[in-house]
Amino acid sequence: MILAKMGPHMKDEPPRTDQQICEDVLKKRRMKGIFLSDLGTTSSMTSAIIPEFEGILEDHEQQSLPTSPRYQQLQARIQAVEERTEDLKRKHTEYEALHKAYDDMTYEIKSRQQEMDALLGYLLRTCKSPS
Repeated sequence: MILAKMGPHMKDEPPRTDQQICEDVLKKRRMKGIFLSDLGTTSSMTSAIIPEFEGILEDHEQQSLPTSPRYQQLQARIQAVEERTEDLKRKHTEYEALHKAYDDMTYEIKSRQQEMDALLGYLLRTCKSPS
C-alpha cells in the first residue's frame, strides 16, 4: 500500500510517497533496501531504526498538513462553524434571559389582572344603581 504524501515541496516537484521518503532516509544512512514489508519490499534493518523512520514520516505528515490546500479549506470551514456555534450559544443565552424576563412579566401582569378583576367584582356588587 503506497500513500501519496503532499509534503512541503517545490511547485514543480511531484508529491512524494512513503516509499520515496524511506528510500531517501536509507540513502542518507548509507543502507540498502527499504523498510516495511507492507510497502512491497523487504528490509534488513534493526528494530531500533524503525522508530526513527516513523518519527521522520510523522514529522513529514505534520509539515505537509498545514501546506495542503484541502487542509486550509477544511480549517477555514471548521473556523466558520466554530464562530457560528459561538454566535448561536451567545444568542441562546440572550434568548434564555429574555424568556425568563418575559415569564416574570407575564406572571406579574396575570397577578395584577386578577387583582383588578376582584376589585371590579367587589365594586359592582357594592355599587347601587341610582334609579
